[in-house]
Amino acid sequence: LGPEEETNKAIALFEQAIALDPEYGRAHAALAAASWRIVQSTWESTTEGGYQRAFDRMQVALAKAMRQPNALAHAVSAEVLAKQGRYGEAFAEIGRAMALAPNDPDIYLSKARILNATGRAAEAEESLRWAMRLDPLYSTDYLRALAISLFHQQRYEEAVGTLERLLALQTDVPEDYSTLIASLGHLGRKSGIPEAIKKFNEVAVSAGYNTITVQMYGGWW
Repeated sequence: LGPEEETNKAIALFEQAIALDPEYGRAHAALAAASWRIVQSTWESTTEGGYQRAFDRMQVALAKAMRQPNALAHAVSAEVLAKQGRYGEAFAEIGRAMALAPNDPDIYLSKARILNATGRAAEAEESLRWAMRLDPLYSTDYLRALAISLFHQQRYEEAVGTLERLLALQTDVPEDYSTLIASLGHLGRKSGIPEAIKKFNEVAVSAGYNTITVQMYGGWW
């Protein structure tokens, strides 16, 4: 199964667990986390109402999880708040998550994403390095966040190396290729950029998005 199929299968199982025990807070939190993953991805971009369904499901699950808060619920809440630009609240929530599960590597990943979003890239890298030590079998999400933190520290050579490791795992996230293109550009390299643009366009168009343009990513970086 690919990432999309795996996540949708997980959602169905979490919903079964909730049906068996409606008060199981961890299942509600896991359902919120899986739904949030879809909200942030391009997976349902070509499905009418897909994004909104995932977002609504995430909100309902998160509200129920917060009746008996656990670390995962706080972590998902933190990422949602960060996306809304409510960074002070996001850091408070991720702090609560870390207090409940100080050795959970995914909590450090969530913290790193918020740190990256607030311009604290060096701290984000530190959080990610610690998470990777906690879980040597870390997922591609860790490499993605690490590449972004390196990029924002202007360590473009290291960012390219990290992205090459990530892309070797056949990622289907268009932004991985745009980060690579930007990193190569800052290094003054032309080699590899046409191939990255082509791959970005293939992945983006298949997910229902436009091909890459300077205007699209000028503001992003």
